[in-house]
Amino acid sequence: MRTAKRKKPFAFLLDAKRFKRLRRKAKGEPNKETIAAIEAARAGRYAGTIDLSSREAFIRSCGG
Repeated sequence: MRTAKRKKPFAFLLDAKRFKRLRRKAKGEPNKETIAAIEAARAGRYAGTIDLSSREAFIRSCGG
């Protein structure tokens, strides 16, 4: 059975000003939630455990 999807090349043009703005945003500082998560991880705190016993259990343990 073939599971790979065919990909087609795609291109688009951006003006230079918009491209510069996108690059700055992409390299910008992390947002407040990301900073809080990084600090929590460094402090040894965590949000809980993830149940990997089944797919449904995994989704439930992730808050879904």
